[in-house]
Amino acid sequence: AQQRKGAGESSNAPVDLGRVLRLHLPPGMSVSNALQRLGGHGWVDYAEPDSIGTGGLMPADPDILRQWHHTNSVKAGADIHTPQAWNITQGSSSVIVAVLDTGLNGDQPEFAGRVVPGHRFTSPTNDADTTDDHGHGTMVAGVLCASANNGALGAGVDWHCRVMPIKVLNQN
Repeated sequence: AQQRKGAGESSNAPVDLGRVLRLHLPPGMSVSNALQRLGGHGWVDYAEPDSIGTGGLMPADPDILRQWHHTNSVKAGADIHTPQAWNITQGSSSVIVAVLDTGLNGDQPEFAGRVVPGHRFTSPTNDADTTDDHGHGTMVAGVLCASANNGALGAGVDWHCRVMPIKVLNQN
C-alpha cells in the first residue's frame, strides 16, 4: 500500500493504474469543488480533472487563420480540430481523394504534382477535361487536400494526398 504524502512531498513510486477511479460529478457541482472535496479524503493520493488538450501543429500559410474549419475562435465546436490531428499525421501520398464537384483548377500551387487524371461527366463526350468552370470544386479540394507550408493560401486536412477531380457539376 502506498502511503499518502504530505504537502511538498513527492513519490517516485510508479503509478498504480489499478487504483485509478473515474467519478461523475453530481449535477451542479463544480470541478474545483469536487477536487477540493476529493483532495481532503483519506483514500485519495491525487485528483485531477480530465481535459481536452489544446494547441497543435499550425502550418505557416498566409490564409490558415481564415480557414474556420481548422480552428474556429468565433463558434465553439464548429471546427474539426485539425491542428491536434496534424500532431499525429499530415496525410499520405498513398491516399487518392476523389472530389466529385465542378472540377479542379490543377494549376493552383496547392495541388502541384498531386493531381491524378479524373473524368468529366457533364458533357456529351464524357472526357478527361476536369477544368473547374465555377470554382467550387477547387475550393472543396483545397479544404481536403491543399499543400501546407508552401506560402500559398491555406492548408488542407491531408497535405500529401493526391486529388482526382471528377466533374459532375457544371458552371450552373
